[in-house]
Amino acid sequence: ALTDERTWYVTLDKYWKGKTADIDGMLDGMQSEIHKIDIQTSIEIVRKYWPKLTKLSKPKPGKKTDVTYLALDCGAGIGRVTQYVLGPMFDRVDLIEINAEFCKMCKQLIGNQKYFGTLINKSLHDFEPKNDCYHCIWC
Repeated sequence: ALTDERTWYVTLDKYWKGKTADIDGMLDGMQSEIHKIDIQTSIEIVRKYWPKLTKLSKPKPGKKTDVTYLALDCGAGIGRVTQYVLGPMFDRVDLIEINAEFCKMCKQLIGNQKYFGTLINKSLHDFEPKNDCYHCIWC
């Protein structure tokens, strides 16, 4: 049994270090069963709870807006949710991920995308977001 916080995080660290830095690794070997439905459901959640903050409902081209829609992807892994859900809907997505190998792969996969913001390689316990900065915090 995991009886203390340190043991819990050491166990989680070992678990994730044993996973490959790809979609299959992020989904514990069940990419074909989970990826598509997870992305579809996640998109539905964003559309339901943030309908006015997604690019899909932003003003038409030519109309000016001063708002930049920001999201934070917590425990981002290789950026799978950012790539398929948050990135297409928000202007910028910052990502936080403790695993350095996942961060490296994330940069390779989506680091050149317009929506790619700051990639923070640290634990969520050591991260304090600025007040009123993000329209969506995805965990």
